[in-house]
Amino acid sequence: MPNRFYQQPKSLIATLQKISKRSPAKLAYLFIEDGENEKVSITYEELNNRAIIIAAYLQKQKLTGERALLLYPAGIDFITAFLGCLYAGVVAVPVGCPLPSEFKKSKELLVAIANDADVKAIITIPEMLAAASENLSTLILEKNLSLINTINFDCSLPYHPFKIDDETIAYLQYTSGSTSTPKGVIVRHKHISHTLYYTGKAWNYFKESIAFHWAPHAHGYGLLYGLLTPLYAEALAIFMPPSIFAKQPLNWLKIISKYQVTHSGAPNFGYDLCCQEAKESSLGNLNLKNWKVAVVTAEPVQYDTIVKFGNMFSPYGFSTESFFPTYGMSEAGVIASKPYENKLSTFNLRSEDLINKKVNILKDDEKNGRILVGCGRLLSGFEVQIVNPLTLKKVENEVEIGEIWLLGLPITDGYWRRSEDNIQTFKATLENDKRNYLRTGDLGFLHKGELVLTGRLKELIIIYGKNYYPLDLEISTKTAHPLTSNSLSAAFSLESEKKEGVLIVQEIKDGIGGAAALDEITQAIRQAISEQQGIDLCGVVLVRPGAIPRTASGKIQRSRCKQLYLDGKLDILKEHYKRIEKIDQLKSVAVGRNNLLKAHTKKHIVEDVLQKFQTQLISIIASVLQIKNEEIDLNISISKYGFDSLNIVRLTTNINVIYGLDLNPAIFFEYQNLSFFSLDLFNKYKDIFNVKINLLKFL
Repeated sequence: MPNRFYQQPKSLIATLQKISKRSPAKLAYLFIEDGENEKVSITYEELNNRAIIIAAYLQKQKLTGERALLLYPAGIDFITAFLGCLYAGVVAVPVGCPLPSEFKKSKELLVAIANDADVKAIITIPEMLAAASENLSTLILEKNLSLINTINFDCSLPYHPFKIDDETIAYLQYTSGSTSTPKGVIVRHKHISHTLYYTGKAWNYFKESIAFHWAPHAHGYGLLYGLLTPLYAEALAIFMPPSIFAKQPLNWLKIISKYQVTHSGAPNFGYDLCCQEAKESSLGNLNLKNWKVAVVTAEPVQYDTIVKFGNMFSPYGFSTESFFPTYGMSEAGVIASKPYENKLSTFNLRSEDLINKKVNILKDDEKNGRILVGCGRLLSGFEVQIVNPLTLKKVENEVEIGEIWLLGLPITDGYWRRSEDNIQTFKATLENDKRNYLRTGDLGFLHKGELVLTGRLKELIIIYGKNYYPLDLEISTKTAHPLTSNSLSAAFSLESEKKEGVLIVQEIKDGIGGAAALDEITQAIRQAISEQQGIDLCGVVLVRPGAIPRTASGKIQRSRCKQLYLDGKLDILKEHYKRIEKIDQLKSVAVGRNNLLKAHTKKHIVEDVLQKFQTQLISIIASVLQIKNEEIDLNISISKYGFDSLNIVRLTTNINVIYGLDLNPAIFFEYQNLSFFSLDLFNKYKDIFNVKINLLKFL
């Protein structure tokens, strides 16, 4: 398939005007309201005319140059209103639109965005007028906002052309809030034109392309790449409400099959959900052979997802080479993507090196590594530096992981009225380089021009000086138990006096069984994290599905999840923690000679002493792990207790002090369970010292 994408006029409005004259009857958008049959469509000419009518009305309301909140559910009405704002010179502020019955849940966020953007109007449709009037009444009165219905109004008003140049602000894109409160990114027309052209070129869009997306229009990907890139390319854009995908993920693939879609995409979790649903559903005559560009974005791409989805849907014509891992953000649009017809790049990295922020690429068949998926090459106009976030100096070479810093024309000017944030985020400088860089907050590395993400700087978990990525811990929980393999989890650190360490919040389906089943899952998670990551969890919290918050694009909101946990607002099924009380070190227990004489034979004496030693060992282990004595079973695998390197040092130190030994912590790794450890230690101790003397010392 040759690349036939071409340069359009400078502004999106000029592009729409050109296409509406050249291809007036061609379908621009097809909205599938119920995910199956209920459809609404609009041609390029109808789209252009409708946008101009709305623009004339907005001009009549004297909103040119002002901000307006666009409160629309998914549908063509949003697109016409958005384009109407561009025509009128109104700065659009797209937001997620709740159902009227659920408006109260989103009220706080909507008010915060409206106040931050200093909007002068709320633009919506009749179905939302009552809910907006009722729930936002205080905001409307205090700010004297116009409440505008773009369906029923005077269509005969004259439109006065608004001059658009590169610097004209088109809209404010509020960030997803995955690691902080939402901020309004200032998107100018030059940013739109640049990102639509180079993204369309990278993804090989052309007039005959058919795109289909379900991402929300309030999110950068849904707006720019679900709705506007197809428009810029004069391609048909099909879309459906995100809620339909959430209820029936396979509708996404069925529509791709039905309409022979060439371009579509989703966050990593979207592909995971399809795999999960496909196991329990009939796929019938699914045909995915025309799907040539399957964008994966909004969160780190997981290699296991690529393999699983490819294996499951290759019988239906899908090729893993159609995957387009992409790195982007609201502040800069699409930054990197796999070039068309290039093969997927993967990097097998040693887990220990990742912890130490080092890059050591292993052979594909080497084990003990984590396979990362490359995000492709930088799009035109970008320059990247990998920077040590502590020293703020460039890393010396490609063997070190650092924060991704960006430079280039596509980067937006900053956040709306956030001067301090803009200085910190958009005006970072390097030694001997005074250019202003955008600090992305993302960690990664460059390898022969390929950008590879490893995690988020703000979410990095640091334990005893080592760095752990939450995603690594969450991947480990997926392998812990069959009931966690397709469920969401969130990992974060706690720093309170009562609970300190790493906590895992894990969603579990309702009706899986009683307390025993939940205990089994909890123990499995602890064991998996201990074996694969070397971390002793301070707690495991099992919650109902949907309890872990996500952004509109599907990113896990770990910071918000942590706050919900601290505020006691998580829907918890089961929780398990270390014992809260801390015991620094057990002191040697003094036992009299008479206790030894209770046994009648040497054999009985030895057995009695061994039993007492194991009882004391249980107490020592429990104190180190900060759990109850009764939770220790000497006969199960050591790995189930979640020992990390520091706890092993503490354990051997306590044993050495109490019994006068000189054990090396490395000895602990030689044993499968605590019973073998205690027996071997007991026997070795007897061999070294005179049994009779040391029996007294044990006691």
